[in-house]
Amino acid sequence: MAYFSEFISTVPVGTIISLAHDQTPSSGFAQCNGAIIDVSSSPAFTRLFDKIGALYVKTWADGESITEGELRKSISDGTVYIATSSGTTDGTDITDDSGVTWAAAPTKFQLPDLRGEFLRGYDDGRGVDANRTLGIDGWQEDAIRNITGKFYPVDDGTKYYTGAFYYAGGYNYDAQSSGGSGRRIGFDASRVVPTAADNRPRNLATVFYIKY
Repeated sequence: MAYFSEFISTVPVGTIISLAHDQTPSSGFAQCNGAIIDVSSSPAFTRLFDKIGALYVKTWADGESITEGELRKSISDGTVYIATSSGTTDGTDITDDSGVTWAAAPTKFQLPDLRGEFLRGYDDGRGVDANRTLGIDGWQEDAIRNITGKFYPVDDGTKYYTGAFYYAGGYNYDAQSSGGSGRRIGFDASRVVPTAADNRPRNLATVFYIKY
């Protein structure tokens, strides 16, 4: 770690590194945990504030549930505000919100929150991952490519279903509408592959830090 510290001054502000432990490497790095920073009381973060600004402050949206102390930026001009009450947003922008009260927070910003997240290269016009923006407003939910199709099993008393397909009982209305009788067939991917609440590759957990 002493060897690493010799080069801290040359690491660009905003650089994200990944470590196999949860001990902050030096005073020049902070964990990417979504913390709200006020540069008026933490001037060491001023250079990072100048680099990323409000990139990791969510844009205000109507119908959001807000907890006092959260940051949001205005839809119209990107100005950052802090919630001074809890509630549900109601309006067309932060300045006419009748459900939550806000105060301007020009010296506050938010660190990226990379806990539990994968990182992806910014498309920047390539077209592979189009219509993305940098920062928290470009965050994506998990997804898979769509799978569609129809299955018309005939109930002749001899068919068995294996793998992800299984006999679910009853009749299939598509088969009945064509004049035959059909088994109702279910599909359950967990019968043949590992499943979970999210989509993920094989991975190990590490901790992300950002240079300030």
